[in-house]
Amino acid sequence: MKTRPQLILALCSAAFLGGAILPVQAEPENSKGRSSQPGQVGAMENEKMFVQKAGSAGMGEVKLAEAATKKGTSEHVKTVAAKLVADHTKANTELAALAKAKSITIPEPTEKDKKMQEHVLNKSGAEFDAAFLEHMTKCHEKDIALFEKAAQELKDPELKAFAQQTLPVLKSHAEMITGHVKGHADKKSAEPKS
Repeated sequence: MKTRPQLILALCSAAFLGGAILPVQAEPENSKGRSSQPGQVGAMENEKMFVQKAGSAGMGEVKLAEAATKKGTSEHVKTVAAKLVADHTKANTELAALAKAKSITIPEPTEKDKKMQEHVLNKSGAEFDAAFLEHMTKCHEKDIALFEKAAQELKDPELKAFAQQTLPVLKSHAEMITGHVKGHADKKSAEPKS
């Protein structure tokens, strides 16, 4: 009869040797979310990146536009802000449903984006209006570039259709914002200098 230490040693040895002779199974190609079809990995990553960037940007733009409906001093800014809130909220809701169906998580706006928003929100009066319009101009330039690329390159038909349907709305926002930016600048230059 074996003693207790000898029994433990025997069991450990058997486990070690048993593990050493077990066949090693190759990991299936798609076990980590990768597709075995060439080109599909990149396509899935493009779809995910689009959803995350568009969703995060949309949330940030709604938050800032909501603030502008209250903080804005000119009717132009309040009109632009109200339109952005309505259209981006609708688009964000549609995108969130698509993201959920495709198991993609939309992140909160980045720290960089939050700091830029805070920079705008810390202003008041005409300075706030100007900063808001300038920020929204830059945001919409990025949005349009992102949605144009998505409308052309995405493989997922639902996401591609979403990008194609949303793109004209973003372009109309850019025209409305830049028109207001120009109008705001014209009013400023027409003010008497003291």
